[in-house]
Amino acid sequence: MKDELGDVEPAPRPPQPRVTFAAAVRGGVRKSFQARDRASRSEFWLFALFYGALICALLIFLVAIPENLHWLGILVYAAGANAGLIPFIAVGIRRLHDTGRSGFWCLLLPTCFFFIVLVFWVEPSRPHANQYGP
Repeated sequence: MKDELGDVEPAPRPPQPRVTFAAAVRGGVRKSFQARDRASRSEFWLFALFYGALICALLIFLVAIPENLHWLGILVYAAGANAGLIPFIAVGIRRLHDTGRSGFWCLLLPTCFFFIVLVFWVEPSRPHANQYGP
């Protein structure tokens, strides 16, 4: 199909199957060090829900631990939060790729401009293949 300039448009991507919560978590952890693919909106937000639940569970553990073992709670919280951070950033980068943007936008996350990345994560997927994958 040609657009108004006479250029041929690329074929749209086939519809992606629905992602379940378990599949999103499994895929997010399995692709922790792979940032070349794309992640759908549902895959990203389901993994973000998992990471948020992990942080909440770790905070509950930190509060519930006895005072004399508080150092252990802090250690477990730091280890768990940091272990989940790498897959979260990787799936965030893949989500940016799905919207047609570079993963370098994630560098704004620790700044006061993190809301820009949040807006990009909410945007719909690009229907056509792009430089980051089909």
